[in-house]
Amino acid sequence: MQKAIRVNDSQLLHLSLKPGWLAAQAQSGHGQVAAARYFVLYQNLLFYYDSDKSEKPSGVALLEGSYCDKYLSLKQVDRTERQQYAHCFSIFYKKDGQRHYDLRAESEAECNTWVEAIRNASYSRLAEQHEQLEQKHLHLLQIMESERQSKWNYVKQAEDMSNQLRRLRLEVREVSRLLRSAAFACHAVRCVW
Repeated sequence: MQKAIRVNDSQLLHLSLKPGWLAAQAQSGHGQVAAARYFVLYQNLLFYYDSDKSEKPSGVALLEGSYCDKYLSLKQVDRTERQQYAHCFSIFYKKDGQRHYDLRAESEAECNTWVEAIRNASYSRLAEQHEQLEQKHLHLLQIMESERQSKWNYVKQAEDMSNQLRRLRLEVREVSRLLRSAAFACHAVRCVW
Protein backbone atom coordinates (compact mmCIF):
# COMPACT_ATOMS: atom_id res chain seq x y z
CA MET A 1 0.00 0.00 0.00
CA GLN A 2 1.45 3.32 -1.07
CA LYS A 3 1.33 6.14 1.46
CA ALA A 4 1.16 9.81 0.57
CA ILE A 5 3.86 12.17 1.71
CA ARG A 6 2.58 15.45 3.11
CA VAL A 7 4.79 18.24 1.87
CA ASN A 8 4.45 21.92 2.65
CA ASP A 9 5.73 23.45 -0.57
CA SER A 10 6.96 26.71 0.93
CA GLN A 11 8.94 24.84 3.61
CA LEU A 12 10.35 22.47 1.02
CA LEU A 13 11.49 25.36 -1.19
CA HIS A 14 13.05 27.08 1.81
CA LEU A 15 14.97 23.94 2.80
CA SER A 16 15.76 22.79 -0.72
CA LEU A 17 19.28 22.57 -2.05
CA LYS A 18 18.20 23.35 -5.60
CA PRO A 19 14.81 24.18 -7.12
CA GLY A 20 14.23 24.76 -10.83
CA TRP A 21 12.66 23.80 -14.13
CA LEU A 22 13.88 20.79 -16.08
CA ALA A 23 12.53 18.99 -19.11
CA ALA A 24 11.86 15.36 -18.29
CA GLN A 25 12.39 13.03 -21.26
CA ALA A 26 9.71 10.37 -21.51
CA GLN A 27 9.25 7.55 -24.00
CA SER A 28 5.96 7.56 -25.89
CA GLY A 29 4.63 5.66 -28.87
CA HIS A 30 5.91 8.45 -31.14
CA GLY A 31 9.46 8.62 -29.72
CA GLN A 32 10.83 10.80 -26.97
CA VAL A 33 8.70 13.61 -25.58
CA ALA A 34 10.06 16.27 -23.22
CA ALA A 35 7.67 17.52 -20.53
CA ALA A 36 8.67 20.55 -18.47
CA ARG A 37 8.51 19.81 -14.76
CA TYR A 38 9.43 21.82 -11.70
CA PHE A 39 12.03 19.93 -9.63
CA VAL A 40 13.04 20.48 -6.02
CA LEU A 41 16.13 18.76 -4.62
CA TYR A 42 15.90 18.29 -0.85
CA GLN A 43 18.63 16.25 0.87
CA ASN A 44 18.58 12.93 -1.03
CA LEU A 45 15.06 13.35 -2.45
CA LEU A 46 14.21 14.84 -5.84
CA PHE A 47 10.57 15.99 -5.90
CA TYR A 48 8.94 16.90 -9.19
CA TYR A 49 5.80 18.93 -9.79
CA ASP A 50 3.63 19.70 -12.82
CA SER A 51 4.26 23.43 -12.17
CA ASP A 52 5.94 25.66 -9.61
CA LYS A 53 2.44 26.55 -8.29
CA SER A 54 1.47 22.91 -7.61
CA GLU A 55 0.71 22.07 -4.00
CA LYS A 56 1.34 18.37 -4.35
CA PRO A 57 4.36 16.73 -6.01
CA SER A 58 3.71 14.55 -9.05
CA GLY A 59 6.43 12.22 -7.85
CA VAL A 60 9.62 11.82 -5.92
CA ALA A 61 12.90 10.10 -6.70
CA LEU A 62 15.02 8.73 -3.88
CA LEU A 63 18.60 9.47 -4.90
CA GLU A 64 20.26 6.99 -2.54
CA GLY A 65 22.12 4.40 -4.58
CA SER A 66 21.92 6.50 -7.73
CA TYR A 67 24.54 8.08 -9.91
CA CYS A 68 24.15 11.10 -12.14
CA ASP A 69 26.02 11.93 -15.34
CA LYS A 70 25.71 14.28 -18.25
CA TYR A 71 24.36 12.69 -21.40
CA LEU A 72 27.05 11.61 -23.85
CA SER A 73 26.41 10.35 -27.34
CA LEU A 74 28.87 7.83 -28.72
CA LYS A 75 27.62 8.10 -32.28
CA GLN A 76 27.97 11.04 -34.64
CA VAL A 77 24.75 13.01 -34.62
CA ASP A 78 23.51 15.81 -36.83
CA ARG A 79 23.00 19.35 -35.57
CA THR A 80 19.31 18.95 -34.67
CA GLU A 81 19.96 15.76 -32.69
CA ARG A 82 22.92 17.42 -30.96
CA GLN A 83 20.67 20.32 -29.91
CA GLN A 84 18.05 17.85 -28.68
CA TYR A 85 20.60 16.22 -26.34
CA ALA A 86 22.39 19.43 -25.31
CA HIS A 87 22.31 20.12 -21.55
CA CYS A 88 20.90 16.64 -20.82
CA PHE A 89 21.78 14.43 -17.90
CA SER A 90 20.56 11.12 -16.53
CA ILE A 91 19.97 9.68 -13.09
CA PHE A 92 20.56 5.92 -13.00
CA TYR A 93 20.35 3.43 -10.17
CA LYS A 94 22.82 0.69 -9.43
CA LYS A 95 20.06 -1.94 -9.34
CA ASP A 96 18.96 -3.22 -12.73
CA GLY A 97 15.36 -2.71 -13.70
CA GLN A 98 14.93 0.39 -11.58
CA ARG A 99 13.54 3.48 -13.31
CA HIS A 100 16.02 6.05 -14.60
CA TYR A 101 15.45 9.73 -15.30
CA ASP A 102 16.57 11.63 -18.40
CA LEU A 103 16.46 15.35 -17.72
CA ARG A 104 17.36 18.48 -19.67
CA ALA A 105 18.38 21.87 -18.29
CA GLU A 106 18.10 25.28 -19.96
CA SER A 107 21.86 25.83 -20.20
CA GLU A 108 25.17 24.03 -19.85
CA ALA A 109 25.92 25.85 -16.58
CA GLU A 110 22.51 24.91 -15.17
CA CYS A 111 23.08 21.30 -16.26
CA ASN A 112 26.44 21.23 -14.47
CA THR A 113 24.98 22.65 -11.24
CA TRP A 114 22.14 20.09 -11.24
CA VAL A 115 24.54 17.19 -11.86
CA GLU A 116 26.87 18.36 -9.07
CA ALA A 117 23.99 18.96 -6.63
CA ILE A 118 22.49 15.51 -7.31
CA ARG A 119 25.87 13.81 -6.96
CA ASN A 120 26.35 15.48 -3.58
CA ALA A 121 22.80 14.74 -2.36
CA SER A 122 23.33 11.11 -1.43
CA TYR A 123 23.18 10.24 2.28
CA SER A 124 26.31 8.09 1.97
CA ARG A 125 28.12 11.07 0.40
CA LEU A 126 26.96 13.32 3.25
CA ALA A 127 28.05 10.69 5.78
CA GLU A 128 31.45 10.48 4.04
CA GLN A 129 31.82 14.28 4.16
CA HIS A 130 30.80 14.23 7.84
CA GLU A 131 33.46 11.58 8.53
CA GLN A 132 36.08 13.68 6.72
CA LEU A 133 35.10 16.73 8.79
CA GLU A 134 35.32 14.65 11.97
CA GLN A 135 38.82 13.50 10.97
CA LYS A 136 39.88 17.10 10.27
CA HIS A 137 38.40 18.21 13.59
CA LEU A 138 40.27 15.45 15.43
CA HIS A 139 43.49 16.40 13.62
CA LEU A 140 43.02 20.07 14.58
CA LEU A 141 42.39 19.09 18.20
CA GLN A 142 45.62 17.07 18.18
CA ILE A 143 47.50 20.04 16.73
CA MET A 144 46.01 22.34 19.37
CA GLU A 145 46.99 19.90 22.14
CA SER A 146 50.49 19.65 20.71
CA GLU A 147 50.74 23.45 20.53
CA ARG A 148 49.47 23.76 24.10
CA GLN A 149 52.03 21.20 25.27
CA SER A 150 54.80 23.00 23.36
CA LYS A 151 53.77 26.31 24.90
CA TRP A 152 53.81 24.70 28.36
CA ASN A 153 57.29 23.28 27.67
CA TYR A 154 58.53 26.70 26.52
CA VAL A 155 57.13 28.37 29.64
CA LYS A 156 58.73 25.72 31.86
CA GLN A 157 62.02 26.06 29.97
CA ALA A 158 61.87 29.87 30.33
CA GLU A 159 61.24 29.52 34.08
CA ASP A 160 64.17 27.08 34.41
CA MET A 161 66.43 29.45 32.48
CA SER A 162 65.25 32.37 34.62
CA ASN A 163 66.06 30.40 37.79
CA GLN A 164 69.45 29.42 36.38
CA LEU A 165 70.14 33.07 35.49
CA ARG A 166 69.21 34.10 39.03
CA ARG A 167 71.63 31.49 40.45
CA LEU A 168 74.40 32.63 38.10
CA ARG A 169 73.88 36.28 39.12
CA LEU A 170 74.12 35.25 42.77
CA GLU A 171 77.32 33.33 42.00
CA VAL A 172 78.74 36.33 40.11
CA ARG A 173 77.91 38.61 43.06
CA GLU A 174 79.51 36.13 45.47
CA VAL A 175 82.65 35.80 43.31
CA SER A 176 82.75 39.56 42.89
CA ARG A 177 82.45 40.05 46.66
CA LEU A 178 85.21 37.46 47.25
CA LEU A 179 87.45 39.16 44.69
CA ARG A 180 86.88 42.55 46.30
CA SER A 181 87.63 41.19 49.76
CA ALA A 182 90.73 39.40 48.38
CA ALA A 183 91.83 42.59 46.64
CA PHE A 184 91.23 44.57 49.80
CA ALA A 185 93.20 42.02 51.82
CA CYS A 186 96.00 42.13 49.26
CA HIS A 187 95.99 45.91 49.29
CA ALA A 188 96.07 45.89 53.08
CA VAL A 189 99.03 43.48 53.05
CA ARG A 190 100.96 45.76 50.65
CA CYS A 191 100.28 48.73 52.76
CA VAL A 192 101.71 46.97 55.80
CA TRP A 193 104.91 46.01 54.02
